[in-house]
Amino acid sequence: MTEVTIGNGMATSFWSDSWAGEPLRKQWPLLFEVSRRKNRMVADAINEDHWLTDLCGRISLDLLLDFVALRQVVQGCNIVPDTEDTFRRKSTSGVYSASSAYALQFDGSLQSSLRHIWPAWAPPKCKFFMWLLLQRRVFTTDRLLRFGMPNQYFCPLCRRILETPAHLFAEYPWSRGV
Repeated sequence: MTEVTIGNGMATSFWSDSWAGEPLRKQWPLLFEVSRRKNRMVADAINEDHWLTDLCGRISLDLLLDFVALRQVVQGCNIVPDTEDTFRRKSTSGVYSASSAYALQFDGSLQSSLRHIWPAWAPPKCKFFMWLLLQRRVFTTDRLLRFGMPNQYFCPLCRRILETPAHLFAEYPWSRGV
């Protein structure tokens, strides 16, 4: 987690940085969704309340309540013109290391199922094919259609259904038997 201290607000993202505790886009996702400018800096957003003019769309009760809460947070923000914004990594030790920066990069991200392919014992070409299959990069008829390439449309094995990776490797009766 990164702790942000607002100075002049020129380097801090209004919606994405954690200058008000948690990033605003996570605290008020409805407001973030209806904002036209999601990349404003804090100084620009607070100056003449530009963040208000960025909001567009239908008004609902939930949106109105979120608006009032965010308005209070924004009014409590003090910009100090002559100082830079500061970013500091929150950690138990408070010491920066390359491994802590790497861990921060992937904090909150999902683990990929692809990581189980490479340690498995199999010939490299089989692992590569499985990786392509899980990435949906195998050139079956559905992928050829998407790129406008010539194809037969139906599965050449059963001639009944569109050829997709799921059909070939899971749904096709012979594949299920294997």
